Amino acid sequence: MATSANTLPVRDFYDSLPAEDKKSFRENVRVLSGLEYYQFTYRLRNNTWTPLELRAINKYVNKRGYGVVLIS
Repeated sequence: MATSANTLPVRDFYDSLPAEDKKSFRENVRVLSGLEYYQFTYRLRNNTWTPLELRAINKYVNKRGYGVVLIS
């Protein structure tokens, strides 16, 4: 559920991506934040992102020009 016009929870954003973009998002965030695959999926499922991980996620999202800020 979005809290304003330009913010989304990470899970909602991820679920809205096509399959090929999900893979790109997953791999880029993992590289930027140093997460293992299982850590990424755990945090996505449980919405337990650290501030450092959220910065890495938002860096990727802004670089790709999606125009949203992701929140936990």
